[in-house]
Amino acid sequence: MKQSSAIETITPRIASSYLELNHNNRPLRKTHIRSLAFDMINGDWQVTHQGIAFDTNGTLIDGQHRLHAIIEAGVPIKMLVTTGCSASSFSILDRGANRKPSDILGWPTKITEVITLAIRIAYGTNPTLSRIRKMEGSSLIRNCQVLLDHCQTCRSTMSTSGVKLAACVQMTVQEDPKFVISQYKALISEQYNEMTNCSQSFNRQARDKQMKREELFWRAMFVFDNTEINRPKILITEDIIAQKNEILRRIVKKHIGNEA
Repeated sequence: MKQSSAIETITPRIASSYLELNHNNRPLRKTHIRSLAFDMINGDWQVTHQGIAFDTNGTLIDGQHRLHAIIEAGVPIKMLVTTGCSASSFSILDRGANRKPSDILGWPTKITEVITLAIRIAYGTNPTLSRIRKMEGSSLIRNCQVLLDHCQTCRSTMSTSGVKLAACVQMTVQEDPKFVISQYKALISEQYNEMTNCSQSFNRQARDKQMKREELFWRAMFVFDNTEINRPKILITEDIIAQKNEILRRIVKKHIGNEA
């Protein structure tokens, strides 16, 4: 049987019939299916070389997550369908590294990481590609690019997405971007004499304990707040977490809304 490919419109009914030919495929990842379905529902699905494939015996060997997503979305989707693949080709399918959102969107990785974290904190859920894309043109992306333009040094902890996100948020909500940039630069280049009391406190805390990106964000929000320069110690409580998250949520919802 000769291998051939063609773009087909696959309805939920057709997807179900194709899945009946799936005999030996990977376990399903429900979060991946939901993410694909969300993009399909919102019109963000695009036809690419990645579709579904059948071997010479008519067995489905690739594409089960995409087919399940069509069923969950309940909409017809155009997709590349390849038939006549070698049965052994399944062993090499999807071995390559998964493409990251930055690869698909064409955004710098450091910016995409900041936006991904912003959506995760704002909504308490892992973001879909569609939600990330809706942040294009936002103040967070613009401010992140400004930070990268001014500060190229990469000190591991201080240049993580949590710290950058806090800087981008404070550049958005207060009219003093130069202050934020100066403190970010002092932190990542270890210019202790250029740090405020608050920045010095954060520097010691981040150096002495392992912090998740979310905690770095909550603490760094104080660092880049020009009304907190003399704070001797940064303490985090549930109320403070809720307050900082709400500031971020208001910015993100301007672009994504309440759909998450």
